[in-house]
Amino acid sequence: MIHGFVPRISGQEGDPLDVLVISMADIVPLTLVGCRIMDLMRMADNVAPDDNCYLCPLADPSVQRFQDIVNVPE
Repeated sequence: MIHGFVPRISGQEGDPLDVLVISMADIVPLTLVGCRIMDLMRMADNVAPDDNCYLCPLADPSVQRFQDIVNVPE
């Protein structure tokens, strides 16, 4: 899993949207990856809202079977 952000897209807190890319493939840091959304988790960071988005890379066939975050093994 890779933690990152979506450039030019802001979450509720005004910061870039935080994402977690679930992938079995190696992803080079600072790389743009085409993904689909699996889930959005609304949380609070101190007192401000902090949205986190779970993504699945379009080009990674090993994770295409995961349609929702509940399908991802722990």
